[in-house]
Amino acid sequence: SFPTRRSSDLSVLGRDKDFYVNFITPLNLNTVGAGNIPMWSAGRPADLIVALPEDKRLFDELRLIKKTEKYIQTTNSPSLDATKQRILSEKAQQNADRKRSVGNQLKLAIGDAKMYQNGTELVDITASDPKTKITQGVQVLIKTLYTKLKMLNVDFTEAHLTKIIQSQDDLLFKDSLHEVEIEVLSRVQRNKANHERTTIKSLIDFFSARPYGWYQTAVLCLIAKLYKRNKISFKQDGTNLDDRLALESLLRNNQYSNTIIELEEEIQVTQVQKLKTLFQEYFNEPNLGNEPKEISRIFKQRLEKEVRDFNEINTYRSRFKFLELIGEPLSRLKLLAEKEHPYFFNALDDYEDDLFDDKENVLEKVKKFMNGQQKNIFEDVLLYLETNHANFDYIGTSNLDLLKTVANNPRPFDGNLMQEAKVAIEAIKKEVIDQQQIERDKASVAINASINRSEERRVGKECLRLC
Repeated sequence: SFPTRRSSDLSVLGRDKDFYVNFITPLNLNTVGAGNIPMWSAGRPADLIVALPEDKRLFDELRLIKKTEKYIQTTNSPSLDATKQRILSEKAQQNADRKRSVGNQLKLAIGDAKMYQNGTELVDITASDPKTKITQGVQVLIKTLYTKLKMLNVDFTEAHLTKIIQSQDDLLFKDSLHEVEIEVLSRVQRNKANHERTTIKSLIDFFSARPYGWYQTAVLCLIAKLYKRNKISFKQDGTNLDDRLALESLLRNNQYSNTIIELEEEIQVTQVQKLKTLFQEYFNEPNLGNEPKEISRIFKQRLEKEVRDFNEINTYRSRFKFLELIGEPLSRLKLLAEKEHPYFFNALDDYEDDLFDDKENVLEKVKKFMNGQQKNIFEDVLLYLETNHANFDYIGTSNLDLLKTVANNPRPFDGNLMQEAKVAIEAIKKEVIDQQQIERDKASVAINASINRSEERRVGKECLRLC
């Protein structure tokens, strides 16, 4: 549908629109008649002129309707007696009947009316049905005004819009840009060159007006296709939108004004390969994306997962003091994960060295430590030192000193410290067991000696008594 505005004898009905259906009657006050209406129409290229034929009886009836309405409005009053109220009611009913009759006569008049567009009579339109006739006239006007409407050769629906955004088949967007897509992209490029902001709403408004006349869903689908072709991106409050949020912004009218459309930066093939290589080397897995935006999205998601993993590890920081070491590397990782496409391509040389240095020097070693047996050994060391103070005085100091060194080491994941700590714990435990056995043996000897002495004293006393 197109934004049409009606007028009668130049009395405009409704808000301003792209074009008008202008009914001209013999009652007009602008001296427009059969003799000059073609010339008068030529000065109004956006009007469909419907010139009603002369019909004295019809227009006399119209005047009578207006006079009767005015009489009833000025005469009617609650203070009138019943007789006058009845007379006014009868006149109102007669006027209603007269309106219905005039309505039917007007339909016939429109059927007989001549129509003009920009000075030319539309003689090829011969329909007598008013609705059909006006519709055909408007179609002629649309073709004249919306010269680029024919560029649209697909009937887009909201289902198309959803399918375009949710499509994961890159082959659908590998062909050359279509004429209509180039038209929309060119508008975004011109706005950028003129330092003008482009929004979803501004594109809808521009392409729904002359000379395009494109309907809203078509414009939205073309915007969506440019997005999936990585020609444009969407932003809200400075943040790039992913596919889910992009679709939401295209489906919700209240987001059209605040969704910014920006040209997507061209990413070179060499940049794509470099980021995919970095991804493989850093995460030990491939980045399966094909288009730059998709590769960026997968990279960002993987960085975010890495951050979550280290945040979980960092919850042990109060017990494992050495985890303070991951503070700075984790902060750098978080900052990188917060970036958006196309930063990951354009700034790769800036963050690549720090990323790998942090991984090799700290993060990878900490992750391996915390996800393996080393963590359990370290926990055993801490627990043993915390719960076995009573035994420390009975064992040698060398192994005990090693455990204390491990517990306070800022990098216990380096070298063979955990293996050495495990051996030391086992040695200490054995030493404690051996010492406990020695102490038990000493106690047993002492107890037996005491028992023997007691028995000797008892026997001695018994001998004395018998003697």
